Amino acid sequence: LATAAAAVRARGHQRVAIYGTRYTIETDLFGALAGVAAVVRPEPAEVDLIHDIYYRLATTGVGTDEDHRQLTRLAGRLMARDGVDAILLAGTDLAVIFHEGNTAFPHVDCAQAQLEAIAARALREHDPHDPRD
Repeated sequence: LATAAAAVRARGHQRVAIYGTRYTIETDLFGALAGVAAVVRPEPAEVDLIHDIYYRLATTGVGTDEDHRQLTRLAGRLMARDGVDAILLAGTDLAVIFHEGNTAFPHVDCAQAQLEAIAARALREHDPHDPRD
């Protein structure tokens, strides 16, 4: 969670919305963004849509073009209506339908941010002169 907050801070986002499970959305990413950015909660029907798509992705591993279209349209609405400047993709299963090449809205991929942080830490800790590495 700290990695997601750090990614939001590093990119300068001020108002974000979260895509993930209902619980993740309703707890503002478990409170991890407090003091980092304002979290804009989608309307209840929009939370239902996000949760239902996410839950299906998580349980089946299958996403559709329609899932992608619906969440992309919703991102546009959140940006226009609520002044959101980025969407947090707060769940690894969202990678089934979103990747850098097909995500046309500003976003933070929390799973990608975590992987980058792990890789950076591993590189910092790696000693090329240590025969065990």
